[in-house]
Amino acid sequence: MRLLKAAVIVMGLLIVAGLVVIWLKIYRNATEVGEAADSALAEPAATGAVAPPRLTALGLPEGSRVQSMTTAENRLILHVQVPGDTERIVIIDLRSGALVGEFALEAGP
Repeated sequence: MRLLKAAVIVMGLLIVAGLVVIWLKIYRNATEVGEAADSALAEPAATGAVAPPRLTALGLPEGSRVQSMTTAENRLILHVQVPGDTERIVIIDLRSGALVGEFALEAGP
């Protein structure tokens, strides 16, 4: 009976220790990701480099509506409905904020 009690206590302590190790790993990974993101945001100012330009306007006609948007490989892809029954696909680089391309969708013959 003593052996069984000792085995249960040891196994309980191993479970608790394992949970503590898992929690510490999660906490350390979360703080490393946060620090990396903070340093990446502060890096251009710290090194004196100029931050990449950010896109401030798409230059779409008034009354345009974004029908849908998705991301793929650091690109934001917008499906835009433009007044006059035309549609456009607009692609923006998420890292630099630059306009990568714009494609007009036209009805076929």
